[in-house]
Amino acid sequence: MLRGVRGTATLLAPLAPHVWHCHPSRAVYVGFVALPRFSCSVRQVRPARDRSVSQPSGIIPVTKARDTMSMINVSKQFDDPTLNMLRACRAHTLLSYEAYTPFGTDHVYKLARLHFDGIDLDLTNVHEELVLGPDYAEEQFAVMGLDHAGTKAIWCPPGKQVSTVEVGSYVSDVLVVVDTALLSKGSRRLNQLRVVQAVLFEDPTGNLLSFDRDIWSDEYLTVRTGTSVSTTTRDFRGDFVDEPPFGYAFSRDILRLSSPHS
Repeated sequence: MLRGVRGTATLLAPLAPHVWHCHPSRAVYVGFVALPRFSCSVRQVRPARDRSVSQPSGIIPVTKARDTMSMINVSKQFDDPTLNMLRACRAHTLLSYEAYTPFGTDHVYKLARLHFDGIDLDLTNVHEELVLGPDYAEEQFAVMGLDHAGTKAIWCPPGKQVSTVEVGSYVSDVLVVVDTALLSKGSRRLNQLRVVQAVLFEDPTGNLLSFDRDIWSDEYLTVRTGTSVSTTTRDFRGDFVDEPPFGYAFSRDILRLSSPHS
């Protein structure tokens, strides 16, 4: 179950970073580690439409789930038009980003306005009411989104100012990290949540600039740099805790948008 300000127990700190366990037949990033009840795949082919395309109103009604005890599937992945916006950033230079950054330029509050040569996009991380947990309760869960840059100024408190961070990095590829948490009771599946964890821009030398979603109840994005997905994205398993007889299984998909089939 989720733990945080709306929960009934103490907030869990994020787990220490691990190397993701990748299926060898589909992996792009090399490295293996034994992680109980966790698997990860790096995909060059987008999942089937019913798994990869989320609809704004695609949550199964709570009343139906309670009546039939069917599994609730909450999908908050990027749809095809959103992925196409990210694909369009390839072969462009990420010049800078603007954001309200109260705790340093690597900690973005709600919105990062990305400025490429000829393209401007707003990457967001804002609360949505999602149906989660064995009691099908609604929780405020931070969800990443992307759209063309708005015309309104970026919000910041009175007396504060928006930061502009220079980047100047050529984008050779874009990666989208999608994490899944499956809640079960024994063999019965109750709730599956699929959510975008991070968007990463890769330069020609393999260096990554990651905009990574913070803990589930937090509307911040953390900006990280590195050479692997495992070191530039957080382990979202720290957002959940098993409470027997309920337990979670986790998986991770990494979509590489340079693939003609993605």
